[in-house]
Amino acid sequence: MPRKLKLEGLQAELSAVELLLKQAIEVGDPIGEMQLTHRKQKIENEISQTDQHPEMTASVALFFWWRTSLRF
Repeated sequence: MPRKLKLEGLQAELSAVELLLKQAIEVGDPIGEMQLTHRKQKIENEISQTDQHPEMTASVALFFWWRTSLRF
């Protein structure tokens, strides 16, 4: 997977986990808070590892973006 896509995916996942963590703290869910804190740390570690290790192989990502128009 291209580095940029991997980083964007991890950053999106981190944002979602941070939101869920905030909600868990607000409702007083200690188990959820503990699990989400652990997951947040894992994601942050993955992001830092991805930043530290440059890709050694070339990769290409093709994006096809079109609007389908099916009419019956």
